[in-house]
Amino acid sequence: MNTEQQTTAAEEIDLGYFFKQISNFFRGFARLLFMMFDFFKRNILWISLLIIAGVVLGYFAERNSATMYQNKLLVVPNFESTDYLYDKVDEINLKRKQGDSVFIKQFTGENWKRFNTIEIEALPDIYNFVTQSREQLDAFRILFENQELSEFLEDNTTSRSFKYHRLNFYVAGEDAPVVVNKIMEYLNQNEFYKGYQDIYQKNMALRIDKAMKTANNIENIMVALSYVPEEKDGVLSLTANSNSDMFELSDYQEVLLAKKLELEKMQHDQDQIIKVASANYKIVDKGIFGFSKKIKFPIYLVLLFSSVFFILYLFRTLKQFSQDNE
Repeated sequence: MNTEQQTTAAEEIDLGYFFKQISNFFRGFARLLFMMFDFFKRNILWISLLIIAGVVLGYFAERNSATMYQNKLLVVPNFESTDYLYDKVDEINLKRKQGDSVFIKQFTGENWKRFNTIEIEALPDIYNFVTQSREQLDAFRILFENQELSEFLEDNTTSRSFKYHRLNFYVAGEDAPVVVNKIMEYLNQNEFYKGYQDIYQKNMALRIDKAMKTANNIENIMVALSYVPEEKDGVLSLTANSNSDMFELSDYQEVLLAKKLELEKMQHDQDQIIKVASANYKIVDKGIFGFSKKIKFPIYLVLLFSSVFFILYLFRTLKQFSQDNE
């Protein structure tokens, strides 16, 4: 019985201590809020001047500096040029890092420092990857057996085999799209891949023409098979074998037309070495730190002003604490 009473008393003491600490915390928090309010009230004139000065500084800073834009391009590297594209992106970034102004100026003009960097990443498309050929399907099975899907998608060898890739250009200035387009023109001037382009385009035109002619021939055969000539003694009718042939020919014609469609889509993609599928220019970062300098500068000045007084207050408090303990 005495043990139970002692336990209950101890629990009551613990709860009392806990609620006391909570009460002290809220008192301290309320005191801190009051001190902050009192500080801003006593220094309202200085703070108002700092806010006005910050807005003015922010206005002139925005007026005299170019906005950094992100420009997103979705591209298709053709003629086995994916590695070439990645190597060129690395080269351009390295030239910018080394300060090779002569190289960068061919894209940007005299103010070459407004070009920042290029980022590149593959856009995973497993379905398109495995349906391109039987060999790629077999390769996918072998690689996937030895890797998790996330590792498989992040692997450089795998990711470079995907059709679509994202390019992010970071360029300052209102003519950022012009700079981006000049870089894309530079990437499409490789003589080796231009030769590949000529070969691919001629081969593609032949394949499309062959598919179209074969489909037309099948159409002519089907028309001939469906024609029923008249005879004086009766009418000739189609045999069951002829009907079967008609269905087979019709199916094969559909296969040829589908193949022709895919070839024409490929022909459309292959009019450039690095084909731009879509472009989104002059994207401004609107994240937590992406708001206007006319807002950021006043906040920075007020925080700096408050920090100075806080450090002085902290110093006086510590000094008083040390004197009280002597």
